[in-house]
Amino acid sequence: MSAEPGPLAHRARGALGVCAVGCAGFVAVGKAPFNLFFWCGVLAFCVLAAADRRALGRGLREPVVAGALALFALYAVSLLWTAAPLREGALQLGSYRVLAMPLVFLPVLADPVWRERTLRALLVALGVVLVLSLVQAVHPLPFARASRDEFGILYRDAYVFSDRIRQAIQLGPLLLWAAGMAIFQPGSSRRLRLGLAAVAVVTAIDMMWLLKGRTGTLVVSGLLLYLLHARFGARGLVAAVAGVAAVLAAGLWMNARLGETLSDIDAYRLAGANNATGERLEMWGNAAQMLADAPLLGAGIDAYPVLSAAAYAAKGRVPAELFHDPHQEFLYVGAELGLVGLAMLLGGLVGIWRIAARFDERWRWLARGFVAIYATAGLANCLLNLGWTGYLFGLLLALVAGRHAQARAEQGPARARSFVVVRHDNLGDVALALPMAGLLKRARPDCTVHFAVRRYAQDVAAASRYVDGVVVVTDEAAFERDLRALRPDAVIFAFPSASLARAAARAGVPIRVGTARRWYHWRWCTLRPFVRRSGSSAHEAQLDLRLLAPFVTDTEVPREALWRLAGLAPELAPGASDPRTEAPAWPLRAGVANVLLQVRSNGNGKEWPLRHYLSLIGALPADRFNFIVNGTPAEGDALREAAPALFALPQVTDATRGFTIPDLLRTLPRMDAVLSNSTGPMHLAALSGAPTLGLFVDLPGMDPARWGPLGPHAGTIVAPREACVRCPRGAPECPCMAAIEVGRVADALEATVARR
Repeated sequence: MSAEPGPLAHRARGALGVCAVGCAGFVAVGKAPFNLFFWCGVLAFCVLAAADRRALGRGLREPVVAGALALFALYAVSLLWTAAPLREGALQLGSYRVLAMPLVFLPVLADPVWRERTLRALLVALGVVLVLSLVQAVHPLPFARASRDEFGILYRDAYVFSDRIRQAIQLGPLLLWAAGMAIFQPGSSRRLRLGLAAVAVVTAIDMMWLLKGRTGTLVVSGLLLYLLHARFGARGLVAAVAGVAAVLAAGLWMNARLGETLSDIDAYRLAGANNATGERLEMWGNAAQMLADAPLLGAGIDAYPVLSAAAYAAKGRVPAELFHDPHQEFLYVGAELGLVGLAMLLGGLVGIWRIAARFDERWRWLARGFVAIYATAGLANCLLNLGWTGYLFGLLLALVAGRHAQARAEQGPARARSFVVVRHDNLGDVALALPMAGLLKRARPDCTVHFAVRRYAQDVAAASRYVDGVVVVTDEAAFERDLRALRPDAVIFAFPSASLARAAARAGVPIRVGTARRWYHWRWCTLRPFVRRSGSSAHEAQLDLRLLAPFVTDTEVPREALWRLAGLAPELAPGASDPRTEAPAWPLRAGVANVLLQVRSNGNGKEWPLRHYLSLIGALPADRFNFIVNGTPAEGDALREAAPALFALPQVTDATRGFTIPDLLRTLPRMDAVLSNSTGPMHLAALSGAPTLGLFVDLPGMDPARWGPLGPHAGTIVAPREACVRCPRGAPECPCMAAIEVGRVADALEATVARR
């Protein structure tokens, strides 16, 4: 089968699009047409998956789809322990087929054209319901039902196709769209915005007062809080709270059922009165008890009516009607699927809220408004398995999944062109991470790469010709501000950090890459390559490159080629001079071999004893060598205290005072040799092309295989394996490094200088 979709796949995709629009058009007005379009859509999806083998894989990788299917799978598995008869449980499982809608319609709803058609069809259908509801409130329609419920409440209100509770929930998306367009589209004409505001007000009145229910008040209040806070921040929230208070006050006067709620609660609390509110409280208590009895996995699908009947019998009560569910979505899910299922549901809502950050403004408030509708309506109703509302929320899930799939395609790794590499640790670690910039530039020459480092390492990152800019990491808030200013496509955490990963997420960076071996990356990162450092035989620079797997086809670069990707070694045309070597900052001597000694490692590595360095200096001819001792001012003071005669030697130059990293980088290419412990300046020297000798122990994770210098003229001297033991705590020197003989180092140094 060809990997490219053929004519059959295109025809199946077109049929699937028609089915998505059909489902949206009948989601609120006709169960039979809706089911017809849904099952035809399932058939079209199966044909598409057979003709285009990538369609199914793309759907399963979409987080909204995976979450919905996981919840459906848990319902299916709960048949194994359900307290309900197996046949009833299996029938109930069919009502959750709406959870498959995101997978079925994702191939077309990821296309903005089909998604807009589907959304328009849904809004038109809900508009029809609103108009008919207004007509029904004035003059009864011949096809609208009228009956009294078991509590004697007349149901001939303004509801049309289902009942007033479900109709109020169905009108929620129309209210969200109309109010959101009026609030979030300031570029629209004033007349259009006023018209949309009028539609929103009429819809809210219909939901709260014409339908005479409490669910509409919940939904309207929740949307009012969300929309005003999302648009105007804290000021909007204050206005929304005042608006909700006004709505409730008006509701107590205009909506008899809302006004009766408090008296019903008191009657139930004092005498167990058999009223609508009391029955609902009783059902909530039964569901909560089921969750307490089976907290982990619940009592199984469709177990609520069985166990609720038993609870009523145990109390000697006969309910007016034994409801199939407790009229509370979260308690219902918890009762049947336990804390595991409840966590999946709540996690899914939080996930939709978070992924909406990647959407444009219009779809962001639509997606988050869907969460607000579901959360508020679910406080007093069950939604997913109730036909009308289940169809609606399945379709809304599919629309959100489609928009997210489009966002992933638009902002995915293949399109990323601006990167921030985070390596805010030591100097040598930053140097070894520089090949990441070179590899990105080689794969995508038009990209920009910034490095986020500590202040003392910013000159190292800036020295690479592959790094376009440097971000100095000070704290989480400053890093978030820097990312908001840069607006990169991707941030890559070569050095893990929970706080900086959280800052990147808050800054809205669409792609955040971190190793899967850190738990917080599963929360704050979007891509998590599995990079294991402990026990690996790869070099540290090679391990860093593996984090680029989402962006680069081949991240396995040979060790001998890594130094070229760092961008520190000069690339000169024949006969050209390197500007970094002109007027070197350090006093180099002509006619002798200038050798840089990195005696200390700032506590970051094993150190060759100072007495060995003194013996080495004494063993080599003073008239042929100029030894430049490098280090920080603090390290220089420590050396002067430990060996006062060191800097008095005529062949020794003190470079521990007043010299900066830019000075070092300008001078390194002029060095005849660099002798160093395993530390940052050793890596800078090797990557700059200077002849470098690194002194190492033969211990896993500290040996040259992991931390050796990378460069065209880099070599190592390793302590004898038998000498490498765990260093005693507080020992003045490392016995492993002390086992490296001075004569061996002197011979290697002379050979290095001779090759220069």
